[in-house]
Amino acid sequence: MTASAGPPAGSAAHIWWGPIAAEEQAREIIAWTAWSLLLIGVAPFVALTMAAAAGQIHVTQPFYENRGDNWLVLGQALYLTVESGAAVLLILKKNWFAAVALFICCALVVAALLASIVRLGMDGGLDAGKLAQFAVLEACLLAFTRLVWRAMAATRALPRLRLSDHFA
Repeated sequence: MTASAGPPAGSAAHIWWGPIAAEEQAREIIAWTAWSLLLIGVAPFVALTMAAAAGQIHVTQPFYENRGDNWLVLGQALYLTVESGAAVLLILKKNWFAAVALFICCALVVAALLASIVRLGMDGGLDAGKLAQFAVLEACLLAFTRLVWRAMAATRALPRLRLSDHFA
């Protein structure tokens, strides 16, 4: 009797659901998560850079005072630094703390979007079209959050899977 560390022959290893049964599957989940969030992080970085280059936003001193666009610019720059750094760390080191940082980033964006929806609803500026757009965006964000949750599980399972693959 031989032990099989991976999924049965002919079955697909899923990144979205099911047990994480092999080191290859765990690495695939981690790679999909990190590269997806790294690529998605490029869009706000480019937008922030282009807006700064066009003179649409600026940072004024002293930084702690909310003059100009300080909180917006510095907050987005800090968020992008944390998100990109955690994604790179997840790619390179398969680090659980990087996956947790990405999960917190996703949760922050989900919460900010929900707060925006509630605020628009209270102000009366939310019609069916906007609500549908927000619902699609929220569903996409929750899908990324689910993927990060799986990456957290994959990083925790990776040492065990390496060991079981070694002795299989």
